[in-house]
Amino acid sequence: MTRRPMELFSNKLTTRIGTWNVRTLYQSGKCAQVTKEMDRYKIEILGLSEVRWNTSGMTNLNTGHTIIYSGNTKQNDPHEKGVGFLITKRSKTALLEWNPISPRIITARFNSRFQKTTLIQVYAPTNGADDCEKEDFYHSLQTTIEKVPKRDLLVLMGDLNAKVGSERKGWDREIGPMG
Repeated sequence: MTRRPMELFSNKLTTRIGTWNVRTLYQSGKCAQVTKEMDRYKIEILGLSEVRWNTSGMTNLNTGHTIIYSGNTKQNDPHEKGVGFLITKRSKTALLEWNPISPRIITARFNSRFQKTTLIQVYAPTNGADDCEKEDFYHSLQTTIEKVPKRDLLVLMGDLNAKVGSERKGWDREIGPMG
Protein backbone atom coordinates (compact mmCIF):
# COMPACT_ATOMS: atom_id res chain seq x y z
CA MET A 1 0.00 0.00 0.00
CA THR A 2 1.43 3.36 -1.02
CA ARG A 3 1.16 6.30 1.33
CA ARG A 4 -0.68 9.32 -0.07
CA PRO A 5 1.21 12.60 0.51
CA MET A 6 -0.34 15.04 2.94
CA GLU A 7 -2.07 18.05 1.44
CA LEU A 8 -0.36 21.16 2.71
CA PHE A 9 -2.46 24.01 1.35
CA SER A 10 -6.24 23.94 1.68
CA ASN A 11 -9.15 26.30 2.28
CA LYS A 12 -9.51 25.04 5.89
CA LEU A 13 -5.88 25.31 6.86
CA THR A 14 -3.54 28.27 7.14
CA THR A 15 -0.07 27.53 5.84
CA ARG A 16 2.50 30.25 6.37
CA ILE A 17 5.45 30.52 4.02
CA GLY A 18 8.25 33.04 4.18
CA THR A 19 11.67 33.89 2.85
CA TRP A 20 14.69 35.22 4.71
CA ASN A 21 18.22 36.15 3.75
CA VAL A 22 19.98 34.42 6.64
CA ARG A 23 23.43 35.84 5.71
CA THR A 24 24.95 32.43 6.60
CA LEU A 25 24.12 29.07 8.10
CA TYR A 26 27.83 28.21 7.97
CA GLN A 27 28.33 29.14 11.64
CA SER A 28 27.70 27.14 14.77
CA GLY A 29 24.21 27.68 16.18
CA LYS A 30 22.76 29.47 13.13
CA CYS A 31 20.41 26.60 12.15
CA ALA A 32 19.02 26.44 15.68
CA GLN A 33 18.51 30.20 15.73
CA VAL A 34 16.67 30.25 12.38
CA THR A 35 14.55 27.22 13.35
CA LYS A 36 13.55 28.87 16.64
CA GLU A 37 12.47 32.08 14.87
CA MET A 38 10.62 30.09 12.21
CA ASP A 39 8.64 28.28 14.91
CA ARG A 40 7.95 31.53 16.74
CA TYR A 41 6.34 32.95 13.59
CA LYS A 42 4.55 29.62 12.90
CA ILE A 43 6.09 29.35 9.42
CA GLU A 44 5.69 25.97 7.69
CA ILE A 45 8.03 26.56 4.75
CA LEU A 46 10.89 29.04 4.93
CA GLY A 47 12.91 29.93 1.83
CA LEU A 48 16.53 30.69 2.66
CA SER A 49 19.01 32.88 0.78
CA GLU A 50 22.76 33.16 1.34
CA VAL A 51 22.93 29.81 3.13
CA ARG A 52 26.65 29.42 2.26
CA TRP A 53 26.59 25.59 2.35
CA ASN A 54 28.37 23.80 -0.48
CA THR A 55 27.01 20.91 -2.59
CA SER A 56 23.30 20.09 -2.32
CA GLY A 57 21.27 17.79 -0.17
CA MET A 58 18.63 17.18 2.45
CA THR A 59 19.47 17.32 6.16
CA ASN A 60 17.15 16.34 8.99
CA LEU A 61 17.65 18.44 12.13
CA ASN A 62 17.15 17.16 15.68
CA THR A 63 14.20 19.60 16.01
CA GLY A 64 12.27 17.59 13.41
CA HIS A 65 12.78 20.25 10.73
CA THR A 66 14.40 19.47 7.40
CA ILE A 67 16.70 21.64 5.29
CA ILE A 68 16.98 21.09 1.56
CA TYR A 69 19.73 23.16 0.02
CA SER A 70 21.73 23.97 -3.09
CA GLY A 71 25.18 25.55 -3.01
CA ASN A 72 28.46 25.61 -4.87
CA THR A 73 29.15 22.27 -6.52
CA LYS A 74 32.41 21.31 -4.77
CA GLN A 75 32.82 20.86 -1.02
CA ASN A 76 36.05 22.92 -1.05
CA ASP A 77 34.59 25.87 -2.99
CA PRO A 78 34.29 29.21 -1.15
CA HIS A 79 31.29 29.25 1.18
CA GLU A 80 29.20 31.91 -0.57
CA LYS A 81 25.76 32.10 -2.18
CA GLY A 82 23.51 29.12 -1.52
CA VAL A 83 19.75 28.73 -1.28
CA GLY A 84 17.43 26.33 0.48
CA PHE A 85 14.16 25.58 2.20
CA LEU A 86 13.67 24.93 5.89
CA ILE A 87 10.49 22.90 6.31
CA THR A 88 8.56 21.49 9.24
CA LYS A 89 7.72 17.80 9.76
CA ARG A 90 4.20 18.47 8.50
CA SER A 91 5.47 20.19 5.35
CA LYS A 92 7.91 17.38 4.66
CA THR A 93 5.03 14.90 4.41
CA ALA A 94 3.59 17.04 1.59
CA LEU A 95 6.93 17.42 -0.22
CA LEU A 96 6.68 15.67 -3.58
CA GLU A 97 10.08 16.58 -5.05
CA TRP A 98 12.86 19.14 -4.94
CA ASN A 99 15.52 20.18 -7.40
CA PRO A 100 18.81 22.02 -6.73
CA ILE A 101 19.25 24.10 -9.89
CA SER A 102 22.31 26.16 -8.91
CA PRO A 103 23.84 27.97 -5.92
CA ARG A 104 21.25 30.67 -6.61
CA ILE A 105 18.08 28.68 -7.47
CA ILE A 106 16.26 25.75 -5.86
CA THR A 107 12.73 24.41 -6.35
CA ALA A 108 10.39 22.41 -4.14
CA ARG A 109 7.03 20.95 -5.14
CA PHE A 110 4.30 20.26 -2.59
CA ASN A 111 1.00 18.43 -2.62
CA SER A 112 -1.99 20.63 -1.88
CA ARG A 113 -5.76 20.29 -1.80
CA PHE A 114 -6.66 21.62 -5.25
CA GLN A 115 -3.44 21.85 -7.20
CA LYS A 116 0.22 21.13 -6.68
CA THR A 117 2.37 24.06 -5.52
CA THR A 118 5.90 24.75 -6.75
CA LEU A 119 8.10 27.14 -4.81
CA ILE A 120 11.21 28.63 -6.40
CA GLN A 121 13.70 30.15 -3.96
CA VAL A 122 16.30 32.49 -5.46
CA TYR A 123 19.29 34.56 -4.44
CA ALA A 124 19.87 36.98 -7.33
CA PRO A 125 23.24 38.57 -8.09
CA THR A 126 23.61 42.19 -7.07
CA ASN A 127 23.74 44.98 -9.63
CA GLY A 128 27.51 45.14 -9.18
CA ALA A 129 27.99 41.52 -10.28
CA ASP A 130 29.54 40.58 -13.61
CA ASP A 131 27.07 40.94 -16.53
CA CYS A 132 27.67 37.32 -17.54
CA GLU A 133 26.73 36.09 -14.04
CA LYS A 134 23.52 38.15 -14.09
CA GLU A 135 22.56 36.92 -17.57
CA ASP A 136 23.24 33.29 -16.57
CA PHE A 137 21.09 33.68 -13.46
CA TYR A 138 18.09 35.18 -15.26
CA HIS A 139 18.35 32.68 -18.11
CA SER A 140 18.45 29.82 -15.61
CA LEU A 141 15.50 31.31 -13.70
CA GLN A 142 13.44 31.64 -16.90
CA THR A 143 14.22 28.03 -17.85
CA THR A 144 13.27 26.87 -14.35
CA ILE A 145 9.95 28.73 -14.49
CA GLU A 146 9.16 27.26 -17.90
CA LYS A 147 9.70 23.72 -16.55
CA VAL A 148 7.10 24.12 -13.79
CA PRO A 149 3.95 22.17 -14.70
CA LYS A 150 1.37 24.58 -16.09
CA ARG A 151 -1.32 23.48 -13.63
CA ASP A 152 0.86 24.13 -10.57
CA LEU A 153 0.50 27.19 -8.39
CA LEU A 154 3.91 28.90 -8.76
CA VAL A 155 5.48 30.97 -6.00
CA LEU A 156 8.72 32.81 -6.81
CA MET A 157 10.41 34.03 -3.65
CA GLY A 158 13.79 34.97 -2.29
CA ASP A 159 16.33 37.74 -2.25
CA LEU A 160 16.01 39.40 -5.64
CA ASN A 161 18.52 42.11 -4.67
CA ALA A 162 16.14 44.79 -5.87
CA LYS A 163 17.00 48.47 -5.76
CA VAL A 164 15.77 50.17 -2.61
CA GLY A 165 14.87 53.83 -2.51
CA SER A 166 12.10 56.35 -2.75
CA GLU A 167 12.10 56.66 -6.57
CA ARG A 168 9.06 54.68 -7.70
CA LYS A 169 7.72 56.52 -10.73
CA GLY A 170 5.85 54.01 -12.88
CA TRP A 171 6.01 51.42 -10.07
CA ASP A 172 3.52 53.06 -7.68
CA ARG A 173 1.45 49.86 -7.33
CA GLU A 174 4.42 47.55 -6.78
CA ILE A 175 6.70 49.61 -4.51
CA GLY A 176 5.47 51.36 -1.39
CA PRO A 177 6.52 54.90 -0.42
CA MET A 178 9.20 53.54 1.98
CA GLY A 179 11.12 51.81 -0.81
